[in-house]
Amino acid sequence: MTGARAGPDSAEPVSAQPADVHEAHPTTQVRTPEVTNRLTRIKFNADYPVQKNAEVRFNVIHERWKTDDWTWMMFPATGPTPWAYGAATDGTTVISDPTQNSTFVGIRYVYKF
Repeated sequence: MTGARAGPDSAEPVSAQPADVHEAHPTTQVRTPEVTNRLTRIKFNADYPVQKNAEVRFNVIHERWKTDDWTWMMFPATGPTPWAYGAATDGTTVISDPTQNSTFVGIRYVYKF
């Protein structure tokens, strides 16, 4: 039976997509800003032997996602507002939280035969 093993891991990928579809811009148009997404992921795992041929593994993963995605907003003269389905319909709106968190906790029992 071996001792317990543990290890952290982390990553922070960033992606930026231009929102413009066409390369050519007439001088009367304003270029739209890029949309940037940032994902920070921290992982931790630990293996604990409980018998010679069995172990318990714990996993914890936490993610934080941030974006400056302005494409879900409408831009009337009064300023940015959440996207609305229509004034003549049921008034459904779409709101996107620019910062979202997610945590996963897992426990596994591994039996080796």
